[in-house]
Amino acid sequence: MRQDKASSHTSGSTLAFVERMEQETGIHAIPFSNIPVKSSDASLMDLCAFGIFKSALGNRHPRTIDGLWKACKEEWELLDMAVLRKSLLQWKLRCRAIARVKGHQIEHDRCWRHGFSYGKT
Repeated sequence: MRQDKASSHTSGSTLAFVERMEQETGIHAIPFSNIPVKSSDASLMDLCAFGIFKSALGNRHPRTIDGLWKACKEEWELLDMAVLRKSLLQWKLRCRAIARVKGHQIEHDRCWRHGFSYGKT
């Protein structure tokens, strides 16, 4: 599980919830110390595949945690692997672009999507 450093995600009650979820599910959160301070360009939820996944889950109406897990597994299995692959390759380009501009914003400069050089060092 990953969250950004928005104040709502770093509040005491949220941290307690994340810790409880880790204990109950065995799914670990990425420590906040490992998340860039201003990582809006690196948000995993911006990836195409996650938007498709979220949309598919929005059409389901599970009533229990077990039902939610079942729906997640079923919808994940239905995702087209070619779409996932392309999405992850875009993520790779995005991360390289962020590194190239030393963590500064890249969304305004769309050339990273095509792997073009910035001409900057």
